Amino acid sequence: HGHWHHHTVVIHKEIKGVGYGGYDCDAGASNWMQGWSTKKKDWCCKRGHNQYCVKFHCHGKDVSMHTWSTEHRDFCCSNFQLACPHTTLSPLGCDAQCVLKGESNTCKERMEWTQEHVFGSHDNGCNLAYSKVQVECDVCRACSIEAAGCGEQGPGKAAFDCHAALGNWC
Repeated sequence: HGHWHHHTVVIHKEIKGVGYGGYDCDAGASNWMQGWSTKKKDWCCKRGHNQYCVKFHCHGKDVSMHTWSTEHRDFCCSNFQLACPHTTLSPLGCDAQCVLKGESNTCKERMEWTQEHVFGSHDNGCNLAYSKVQVECDVCRACSIEAAGCGEQGPGKAAFDCHAALGNWC
């Protein structure tokens, strides 16, 4: 009668940038600061991808904000809106200065830029920009949607961008 032969074939395929237990340091690189986990940033940094090294960590179970230096708080506030000093609504409304990642603009200027450069093709780009800037810059909460110039626009397909700053959620 016939004989049965059993063979095991192992195929090893190496994927660029990924090792055992590792990460692909090219995947998601355009939004690495907000989009990557602390572990992925550390992993890529330790393997020579110095552009992904961060001076401070802002997320994770070992984070203890009450022990942070002023520099650490400023970094986490600017990049993740964490550990920011408590703010009150500015009487300046849309003319309040929003400082984000070292750049200072009025809330209205930031909304106009975001509408044109981020949501330009959307019917409701003003509403989306308004929502995004309010999430990114706390002081802009004092700017009403009407004062921002979005009052007559209507909701469009989606009144707000539910994905704006989604990466900031732990």
